Amino acid sequence: MAFPNPILVAASLALTVGVLAPDAAATDRKVPKDFATIQAALDAAVDGDRILVSRDKAGPYRENLVVSTPNLLIQGKNATLLPWRTVQKNVELNAGAAGVGFQIAADGVVVTGFTIRNATGGAIVAVGDDIEISRVRIEGCQGNGIEITGVDATIERNTIKYVGGSGIVYGASTNAGTTVIERNTVCLNADSGIVSSGADVAITRNTVEYNQNDGIQINDGGYDGSDSTDIDGNKIRSNGGNGVCVFETGADGILIEGNTIETNGRNGVEVATGDGVSFINNKIKRNSENGVSLSAVGGNLVKNRFENNTLSGIVINNGLANGNHNLDSNTARSNGRDGIQVTGGANNLVNNICDRNLGDGIDIVAQAKGDSQANILLGNKCSRNQHEGIDNSGTNTQINGNKLSKNGPGGFGPDIAGSGNRANPEDAVGIGSVAVGQYNNNKTSDDSDEDPTIPQELDI
Repeated sequence: MAFPNPILVAASLALTVGVLAPDAAATDRKVPKDFATIQAALDAAVDGDRILVSRDKAGPYRENLVVSTPNLLIQGKNATLLPWRTVQKNVELNAGAAGVGFQIAADGVVVTGFTIRNATGGAIVAVGDDIEISRVRIEGCQGNGIEITGVDATIERNTIKYVGGSGIVYGASTNAGTTVIERNTVCLNADSGIVSSGADVAITRNTVEYNQNDGIQINDGGYDGSDSTDIDGNKIRSNGGNGVCVFETGADGILIEGNTIETNGRNGVEVATGDGVSFINNKIKRNSENGVSLSAVGGNLVKNRFENNTLSGIVINNGLANGNHNLDSNTARSNGRDGIQVTGGANNLVNNICDRNLGDGIDIVAQAKGDSQANILLGNKCSRNQHEGIDNSGTNTQINGNKLSKNGPGGFGPDIAGSGNRANPEDAVGIGSVAVGQYNNNKTSDDSDEDPTIPQELDI
């Protein structure tokens, strides 16, 4: 039997203990046991120390804190774990209506376990990298709740409500780094819920609701910002503006996936600028304007549900330009206007379901002759829409393999205007009632409509 070398075992054990043990130079500075105020402990701290703050029997700490030493852990009393739930017993900081609650100007600072009230310049304002804010409750403050400028920030499990600005504002100091904004509750704030202008940001599993402006806002921080921003698994509802708004950015690679976006005061999602935005598996419903309004280019919309929005489910608006959007396997149902409305060219609409909308199932719109060119409609199912299943006034539209039924009052099928259009003979073709004499160049017995002033190429 071979026995281990005792020298090697001892060396290994020493190395393990060294890894697990805290830095010998770090000091725990306890408030109020060792320091009467939090600021006094901060002033005495050196790089790597821990500031451990217990609740004061005299009431909230009435301070405006300035943190200038890097790599500090500033921790309120830990949560108490009960058998059936976790109760957070935060330490309360009252900023006294006199400025910022936590003013941080250092890297590597962690703040956790506080309740911050009555700040007039923002609850937490930080400039630095590797900042972490967690398990903080912010309410009744002016300015923004949490505002960080830097890279590699972590903002998680906080509650921010009733602030005079936005709940969370993140701005990158460079175009590098990765930031996580996760599991926060951001509600009832006077501006937007979450505002981000950095690259490589993960905005995940937050609840963002009842804010007066947009729920989540992505904009350009000056670095062609917001590249590779992921908005994933959030509940975004009942905000006064858009659920999600992307604007003033040349960013690529924004992913909006698996969110519930509902009952917002404007669009579920508005992309004003920002190319290559992807929407995957979102539920976007009951918003006061459109489900999605998309004016950028290169969007990718796959397997989303757009239901009961006041206007249209999806609106693509590229005017005279090509959009190059891909719409695949989406459901647009029971919207107040069209299921899908497209202005612009070179878009692919494949295998979408558009039913029970009060306008058209799919509407290809030309603002003038020759607009909205070369769109492709393939394998879509449009049924029970109040107007046409497919209403096309674009040019060189390919309409193939679609299934259209029971659209319009008394008819069904596509309204095919424009020029150079092609429709597959297997499509169910027809239209509901139209004004007498409006179209008089029909080529099928089903009263399919075409503009008689424009030559047709219909393979039906």
